[in-house]
Amino acid sequence: MIRRNRKRWIFLGLLLVITLILSIGSLSTYAKDKYRFAVVYSIVHPFFADTTKGAEDAAKEFGVQVVTMGPDTPDISKQITIIEGLIAQRIDGIGLGVLEPKALTPYINEAIKRGIPVVTFDTDAPESDRLCFIGTNNVEAGKHAGREVIKILKEKYGSPKGKICISMGVPTQLNLIQRVDGFKEVISKYPDVKIVDMQTGYGDPEKTTANIENMVTAHPDMDVLFGVDAQAGPSAVVVWKERNLTIPVVTFDDLPDILDGVRKGIITVTIVQHQYNWGYLIVDSLLKALHGKPLPVVMDTGTTRVTKENVDTYKKPRTARFAR
Repeated sequence: MIRRNRKRWIFLGLLLVITLILSIGSLSTYAKDKYRFAVVYSIVHPFFADTTKGAEDAAKEFGVQVVTMGPDTPDISKQITIIEGLIAQRIDGIGLGVLEPKALTPYINEAIKRGIPVVTFDTDAPESDRLCFIGTNNVEAGKHAGREVIKILKEKYGSPKGKICISMGVPTQLNLIQRVDGFKEVISKYPDVKIVDMQTGYGDPEKTTANIENMVTAHPDMDVLFGVDAQAGPSAVVVWKERNLTIPVVTFDDLPDILDGVRKGIITVTIVQHQYNWGYLIVDSLLKALHGKPLPVVMDTGTTRVTKENVDTYKKPRTARFAR
């Protein structure tokens, strides 16, 4: 009888231990792993503050380490040096905002070859071996901007016609190229709508502001300014305030200066991206890849349209749709 009871208690004890292990595992799938991930930006810029927050929140949730970095200027060689260093350190995974797809593809492929998973975000290298792209569908976002411009011109003239100037960012970034392509696809349907100038500021505040000033001077009869990157909006706000302009502006993102411009009626529409989810999904996706779980080729995180009517009430989603 004593021996039988002893066996019973041993069995119950083992069952309790197994139950506790399974319970702990269900609370945090990745808690036992101490992976180190790097999030590499195309350029260090306040625009990516939410991405850093998303990555840090995911890292805390899953019990991993994450570092963020990037070149201080849009210098492809600097970004390549960063990636080479991470490969040499045998980092466990990389999230990369690609400055120039062709130049970065060999380094992405080398990381993958060495067993380091790489996902891209914000801007892609689709011909590389990267596991997935996380971010905005930039062709559709460009089309969205194009439709907003056409709506403005219709309201002004009764039919779509007018002159557009474009403030471009880093010209090698695929996301910005795709936005311009999508924008032009919409505009091309209206023969009386013309793009009269496009200048590149490389994400630099001073250069972007100077470019916009030059376009305003050269084309005082422009009807709309289209800002392709996150710097165009703040620079436009500076120029518009200095010159007391009322020309409509359609741009991207929600930096504080942009939202202030929306409130003051300087910026008509800004198309806001969901950077927090990029950071969260980078960490989640790298963990899944290391555990042999499949990833979708593209994770479209969507956008939010912000105008004067909703600038103080809109909310970006803070829960990653693809996280689990």
